[in-house]
Amino acid sequence: ATIVALLCVGMFATFSLTLDGFLTASNIITLVRNVAILGVLGIGMAMVVIGRGIDLSIVPVMAVSVSLMFVLIASGMPVWAGFLLGLAAAVAMGAINGVLIAYVEIPPLFATLALGMIALGTGEYVVFKSSVVPVPEAASGMADFLTARIAGVPMSVIVFLGMALFVHLVMRKTHKGRYLYALGDNPAAARTGGMPVRPFILFQYGLVGVIAFVAGLLMASAVNEMNTRIVYSTLPYDVI
Repeated sequence: ATIVALLCVGMFATFSLTLDGFLTASNIITLVRNVAILGVLGIGMAMVVIGRGIDLSIVPVMAVSVSLMFVLIASGMPVWAGFLLGLAAAVAMGAINGVLIAYVEIPPLFATLALGMIALGTGEYVVFKSSVVPVPEAASGMADFLTARIAGVPMSVIVFLGMALFVHLVMRKTHKGRYLYALGDNPAAARTGGMPVRPFILFQYGLVGVIAFVAGLLMASAVNEMNTRIVYSTLPYDVI
């Protein structure tokens, strides 16, 4: 991690000295905005990887849960109810991953890959009739809020930086953060030391579902739609 950070600093310094206009506030904001959604998903993936796991369903969970929310709102459901049901779907899919991994003891690679395929297939068959689900008119206010700027900084950047700071503090300052490092270092020793390994894995993957839902809202608000075919893009690998 230190080597990667030093390489990034070196590249940033080189571009700042050699490219006109690179070291400006507007350019820096544009750069961060372009990777904000990837960064939000990357935060969730980082937590899983630190805990010695992987989540190949993070993009399908994002696409299906947000699409479900839009379909429900478009059918006449209040925005708050559609939001809660979409969020609940994301948490439920994450929790299913946790159950399969922690209690059924299926390796994370296979459990999350299967969950992602099942979630997308079920969504395409039951929930949305098209791979492109537009933001409903009733939810346009929420989309406008998520694409607004505060003091010139896009909301997606604020959400990304805020989430990064929050997760950093959780990982460094709380017992749950220490649990995650212990789980990734040696699961058997963590269990012997009294850590509730299985419930924590369940919590971990449920939290990733929440993060995926937030990233989906940011993505859909930016383009005014959720395209479920993004599951077939390189985004899952970019996140990893």
